[in-house]
Amino acid sequence: MKKTVLFLMNGMGIEQKNSYNIYSSELMPNLDRFIREHFFTSISSSASDYEKGYQLFSIDTLQPLSYPHIENILESNLMTKNPKFNQFHQSVFQCQGNIHFFCFVEEYKTFDSIKQMLALLDKEHQKKFYLHFVMTQKDTSQYANVRKMIARFQYELPSNVVVGFILGIELFENEAMINELNDFIRMFYNGIGEKWKEIDVKFNSLSSMGIPPNKAKAFYVNNGFLIGENDLLFFMNFQNYDCSRFIHSLSKPSIYIANPINSQKITYYSLFPLANTEDTVYLYDNVTSDISIAKACAQTGTTSLILTAKDSLPTINYMCNGLSNVSDNHIKYVLTDNGILFNRDQMNMLLNDPNYQIIIIDHRIDQIEDENTLKEKLRKIDENMGMIAELCSGQYPLLISSLFGLKKDLLVQDGSKQIVDFSVGIPVVLIDATYDKKKYRLGFGSTYSLFTTALKFVHPELHIKSLLRKKGFIESVFMKK
Repeated sequence: MKKTVLFLMNGMGIEQKNSYNIYSSELMPNLDRFIREHFFTSISSSASDYEKGYQLFSIDTLQPLSYPHIENILESNLMTKNPKFNQFHQSVFQCQGNIHFFCFVEEYKTFDSIKQMLALLDKEHQKKFYLHFVMTQKDTSQYANVRKMIARFQYELPSNVVVGFILGIELFENEAMINELNDFIRMFYNGIGEKWKEIDVKFNSLSSMGIPPNKAKAFYVNNGFLIGENDLLFFMNFQNYDCSRFIHSLSKPSIYIANPINSQKITYYSLFPLANTEDTVYLYDNVTSDISIAKACAQTGTTSLILTAKDSLPTINYMCNGLSNVSDNHIKYVLTDNGILFNRDQMNMLLNDPNYQIIIIDHRIDQIEDENTLKEKLRKIDENMGMIAELCSGQYPLLISSLFGLKKDLLVQDGSKQIVDFSVGIPVVLIDATYDKKKYRLGFGSTYSLFTTALKFVHPELHIKSLLRKKGFIESVFMKK
């Protein structure tokens, strides 16, 4: 059986014209030389971060699998067949307070699901519902889309359903925003805080200050949302967001927050499981993917070895197993925190180990916040790339690429913050002397194509897409390089 090595420099992409200049041939001489001397193309990636990068790489979609799952349940009238939903329905019917829906604003399908859910829960419009919108978008350009989605809720829902809060997901998940979370909890208890009926004006203000939706502080649109001890909270989550800090802070508010109610009587439900939250009743189990790197390896008798840092391992394992935390014998891991990637003897031993047919070397640059550290990291990645290329030379195909290109503010040498934008295209280099550049070329594709290409090198008989393609006659004549 053959072998393929995939060298990932996650976060690296093709630098855009408006980007602060980071990449240079002097900084990464090996990459520059490989681009000139070997097969090269660029591919697309709709992923904007490390987690989404591995999701697209493994299951070929960024769409939460929970969306079509719930859509099918609602269209097939199967929701009421679920005992957990019926328990939830009973809790809504018996609720003596307000019902708070925390809606994670991701795409337009969210509206249809919530509308149908409300119709099932309260056909006669007898209960008071507050919809609180949690924004997840990471770019200020997304405020326009968020506004359009919220507008559908405002204009198409019955009068007993009222828009309450709007806030960014980072208040829940980012420990550094604890003060903003406490401000939100205080607002929830006493009703004092920012109020904006004209959402467009607020969004324009946030955008002008460079604050993306996911980092927006909480503000409210309509009065009357105060939390009561008989209230019910429902998280309309299609992904495993971590709301544990919010639930804990709401249940046990700071001593600085007036708390005249018995917060232990508040009831919590969620659509799917919430991360780090065991006590909240959820209506449906997580949905796993029918396709994944683990399943593809199992079906083809392939074993992949992924070399990565300890803090990246949970994300990779979850995505490569089809959005599941299970382990699989067809995917093995080696932790790289001890510097093993730069140890020539150890890497030579791993690359030549007959137990592994696909070896994935995982680097990432997206966690870096300043120019000097980023450039030093890229130098080390280029150095490692050169060593791996030497070890693979004449033996194994080497694919060099990335799963996404970062776009972020970076602290540069003069003390200012500049945007580094690698987000549009991803470079792909193939080093394999067995293929003649006069007869073959690298085509276009997505990051999922990286995996299928690697698998095709191992199993040439498979009828799967590969970035490496044989040139047609005209290409052979006019595109000899």
